[in-house]
Amino acid sequence: MATNESVSSTRTDPVEFANQSRKAFNHENVNLESLELVWLTPELDRNTIILEVLRNIIHYTKFFDSIEECIHFIELNKVTTTFLVCDGSLGEKLVSQIYDMKNIYAIYIYSQHEKYHQEWLEKYSEK
Repeated sequence: MATNESVSSTRTDPVEFANQSRKAFNHENVNLESLELVWLTPELDRNTIILEVLRNIIHYTKFFDSIEECIHFIELNKVTTTFLVCDGSLGEKLVSQIYDMKNIYAIYIYSQHEKYHQEWLEKYSEK
């Protein structure tokens, strides 16, 4: 029969445990979902209202202003289905580098210069 002395336990203050859990599973750093929204734009105002609206659609949302950082993030998350939103000024360069990645489900390019983007987008019409 085991005695209480042979069982080790660690007691943690509930508040301290909650704070540690929040840090470990911070939605900014850890994606616990199978979907993610990646937004690339050089001029994104990280307004909390915009973030809340986006997170109502897909909770895990990451913002980037660098193509290299964005690509690196997408490459690291190959098992997650990724929806990408991209500013038109960065779209052509980014799409040419990530289009064949299997985890990219859809790519949305936003721009006021639709005719310019239509030309290069035609070769990427599947996503």
